[in-house]
Parts: sequence; structure tokens; C-alpha cells
Amino acid sequence: MTSEIDATLRLDATKNKPRTLRFEADAGLLTAIAGRLGVERVDAFAFDASLEALEPGDIFRAQGTIKILAERICVTTLEPFIAATETVFEELFTTSPHKASDLDAETFDPDVPDILLLDEDHVDFGDLVLQYSAMGLDPYPRSPKALAADETVVDEIQEAVPETRRPFAGLDKLLEKRGGKA
Repeated sequence: MTSEIDATLRLDATKNKPRTLRFEADAGLLTAIAGRLGVERVDAFAFDASLEALEPGDIFRAQGTIKILAERICVTTLEPFIAATETVFEELFTTSPHKASDLDAETFDPDVPDILLLDEDHVDFGDLVLQYSAMGLDPYPRSPKALAADETVVDEIQEAVPETRRPFAGLDKLLEKRGGKA
């Protein structure tokens, strides 16, 4: 798949030191990004990324932060509003198939990213950040107006509900008097 964003870093450029990439979309590209993300409009889209070679050798870490300012439709009021989203990403890559194999079930750690196999000599940050951007968007966006209305309803419910009876209230003090621990 061809990405709307042309932003790549070559693997061989990271052998001596990490490389960084800063990208900010222009007005023409914002429309294409909005279409790819399935939002009404994107007002700003930017990311900062880095690519570094990890020891020992053929494993590379791509990481960064994506910032989006987009018009969304509130799922409660159905009114448009502007939402800011910030997404952090991290991926590990290799060009060696044996390093990209899945971890054993016994050593699986969900916090450690999988090592993805690259067919090329570069990382396509354009496609990578668009995938993470899509995952970072709230699937049920709610406008500040809807959130404020929810808080009002919760406050009204809390005021209407009588204080609940707590049958064990004070038990810890009684136990302390008798020499036990609470």
C-alpha cells in the first residue's frame, strides 16, 4: 500500500547513531490524511520519530509521537467538535527472518513489541504513523459539551441517592481497642 505521507529513514544510516525525522503535513495532505483516518477534517498533523540500531546488530527501533488536531462528530450530540489526539508508537524491525520469529508462549511479554520483518532497506514512517494514528483516535468521540452534561447527570444521581448503610463502619476501631490489627 502506498502511503499518503512520504517519510522514510534508511536502516544503514542508523549504524553509528540514531536518526530523527520531523514531519508536518501541509494543507493539501491534510485532506488525504482525513480520508485515510475516516474523520471529517484534519486541521493539523505532525510527528517526531527516530530510528536506531539496537545491539547486537540487525534489530532497529522506530519510535515517536504523533499529534493530530481533527474535527470529529460527537457520538452523544452528533455535533462536530475539534479534538486533539497524541499517540506514542514503538516498533522493532529486522531484515533477518530468524530474528523476526514469534516468541515462545512461555516467554511472551505483551509489553515487548514483536520484531517485524522488513523486505526493504528502510522504514516507511508514513504508513507506520498513519496506522498508529488510526488506532489512537477515540472510536467514540465525545465533545466537551457532552462530557459536561454527563458530569451534571452523575452529580444529580449522587444527590438523589441516599447515603448507603455501611454495616462494618467502625470495625477497625473496635479491633484496635481489643488489641488486634485492622
